[in-house]
Amino acid sequence: MGVDIFGRPRFTCMSPFCVCADFFSRSQRDLEEVEGQGTEAMEQLESKYHSMTCQAKSVYQLTCANCGHTAETHSMNEPTQAEAASTSDPARLAAAAAVTPVAAPTDVDGD
Repeated sequence: MGVDIFGRPRFTCMSPFCVCADFFSRSQRDLEEVEGQGTEAMEQLESKYHSMTCQAKSVYQLTCANCGHTAETHSMNEPTQAEAASTSDPARLAAAAAVTPVAAPTDVDGD
């Protein structure tokens, strides 16, 4: 279970064809990446954050690093067992990865 900046639990992404099962903000991802790198890396991350505008901070805090969707597209209700199973369902994964087929070119010569 992920938690947004307001402390609200966020679960499965509700955007069509998205297979993201848990909200994880971009700021949480960056913080985890620099935690073991020492104080200099943490200071650089803090500097980056403090140089952002208010709107950029909101986007940084409320965008999922896993799928790129906003926190509000992630359900605040814990998924049922059936819903949790469907996020790893091969058919759902295939649908999410499917590319719209392109029509084959028509025969110009009429042959």
